Amino acid sequence: MFDEMDDGTLESELCSQAANLSAGECHLLLVMGELDRREVWARQGARSCAHWLSWRIGTALGAAREQLRVARSLEHLARTREAFSSGELSYSKVRAITRVADEKTDEDFVELARHATACQLEQIVREYRRADPDEQARANARHLGRYLRHHSDAEGMIVIQARLDPDEAAVVLAAIERARQELASAAPAEAAGSDAPGEQGSAGCRGAAGAQPGDVSAETSPASAQDPGTPQPGAARPWAREHPSPS
Repeated sequence: MFDEMDDGTLESELCSQAANLSAGECHLLLVMGELDRREVWARQGARSCAHWLSWRIGTALGAAREQLRVARSLEHLARTREAFSSGELSYSKVRAITRVADEKTDEDFVELARHATACQLEQIVREYRRADPDEQARANARHLGRYLRHHSDAEGMIVIQARLDPDEAAVVLAAIERARQELASAAPAEAAGSDAPGEQGSAGCRGAAGAQPGDVSAETSPASAQDPGTPQPGAARPWAREHPSPS
């Protein structure tokens, strides 16, 4: 099909398809945001909307959490949403804008995005966060408000409470998920009298958790080990439900 296209036509086709994908991705995120707002995921037994998306459409948990963050931000950024829905801005650029823009700066960042690459825009956003006094104050307040603590309850169970920034939280959640899957893999082997859980469970948990703690957006195979947030018919659900941030 490409033999009949000259270079100019091929380039136009590529740009057109990319714009269509961006417009479709915008619509997808808006649907995600509305589904999250209605808490459809909770009524189906998932721990969070991100877990529900991982179960239903195979999105990795880290990527799903980031998509939901962007979706919530788009509700308040009319110009960014308009440029995204028309295919003018890519998801990479929109993701960067939503880290810092508000209703007052929305149009300014869209204009910057029109003339910068995604990499350049990421750098602009980083520098803006460093230079803007209000943003720096918010960042400092968030940093000072971080904590990770635990205690034993009356039944001898360990209760863990944490308030972390998204990057730190992604690492912690990935580590907890790997540990949970290692324990789950070891349990059948111990019940059968095996001395070791074997390598299969370890490999499976690496795939489901994204291989490395920092690699929170690695794609996860739907056939990987069961996630605690995935509704399973008749399965016990000992993990507490995770409620997404309202922001």
